[in-house]
Amino acid sequence: MNWIFGSAPKDLLLILGPGLLAVPFFRLLPPSFLLTVLAFLTFVVIDTGHVYTTVWRTYFRGEERASSAIYWIAPLGIVVLMTPWFAFGLPYAWSFVVYATMYHHFRQYYGMLRWYERLNGRTCRNSEYFLYFLTIFPFLLMHLRPEPALQKMAMYAEHDVFLMPNPLWWRNGLWLLAAGWCGWLGFETSLWIDGTREPNRLLAVLCPSALACVCFLTGVDVITLILPMLVNHGVPYFSVMTLSLKRIQPRKYTSWAKTASLIVGSAALFGLMEYGYENLIIDIDNRYTFRPIGFWQSALLGVYLVPLFCHYVLDAYIWTGKHREAKLVYGRAAASPAFAGAGTGAASSVSGRR
Repeated sequence: MNWIFGSAPKDLLLILGPGLLAVPFFRLLPPSFLLTVLAFLTFVVIDTGHVYTTVWRTYFRGEERASSAIYWIAPLGIVVLMTPWFAFGLPYAWSFVVYATMYHHFRQYYGMLRWYERLNGRTCRNSEYFLYFLTIFPFLLMHLRPEPALQKMAMYAEHDVFLMPNPLWWRNGLWLLAAGWCGWLGFETSLWIDGTREPNRLLAVLCPSALACVCFLTGVDVITLILPMLVNHGVPYFSVMTLSLKRIQPRKYTSWAKTASLIVGSAALFGLMEYGYENLIIDIDNRYTFRPIGFWQSALLGVYLVPLFCHYVLDAYIWTGKHREAKLVYGRAAASPAFAGAGTGAASSVSGRR
């Protein structure tokens, strides 16, 4: 069977299941020093830190920097967009960050599914549609949950998620979601009966979808709702970044352990630096909307968001099947023109089969 890391256990540990494996820790551990440390490492190293590891495939490689104007257009464009947003006191800046982040998460799920399709030599449009529905719809349903504790939760600033509790719509939404799961199970059963056995593709839909339901439908705070999602995004990113560097520059990155240590170590370093920036230099809240903060503080907030949004933009460039190094990153399957355009951040142009 075609697995990104060569076996099902490795892929489950490194790509498909980190978030699900993290759920029991965040759900069962009582408030304690250990839980505080785990939360800090998740936020600072895994979540914040993974953003910066993109530099190993982009800004830290001269040939890659010279390959596209996106490497100077992206950071400049982000500062030009976000600085006046804060300076003029326009609302919903942090909400924009939250929803852009969730979009990025969903696109990574899609990218992993496309990678498995590439390895299988077969596209499956229905799997892609089911993946989007079963991960995005629970997120939308979360906005309708009649759960008072959610009103106190914020990812960046107060009320950065547009919650609209509605018990009736919530119940009806759950029935619709259940119908979606039944449809997916029926679809996979029909494939199995027809002789199409692709456990990798199946798990690429099942794992993120199950996690989305667990977190968005039952989580009540940052620990139980957000942290498992961050683990499920950051750990796979560390993994595939390590893999891609070894495939692109095998003479430089000769050891798995050293390459992974470089990725995680740089994530820790940059994550801690950003943590200091957040606490010592800028204020992350919504007060800018009614109390002017001036140009320079606005510019500092714009600069703060450059690594995050560059990560989103550049991921949509370097992880696409059209990137000049895609054949090296994705191996033999990437050489097939039928899979061009399938990456972590780019929509595929392939006409799919069921």
